[in-house]
Amino acid sequence: MANITPEYALWLVSGKIAPECGQTSPEYDQANATDTE
Repeated sequence: MANITPEYALWLVSGKIAPECGQTSPEYDQANATDTE
């Protein structure tokens, strides 16, 4: 699974995120998405 979504690897294994290292979760990405419309 980490090969498909490497940005979620840490979250998948530990439940933790490290946005400063590019390791996020789907919830984090959705909450921090900018709407460009």
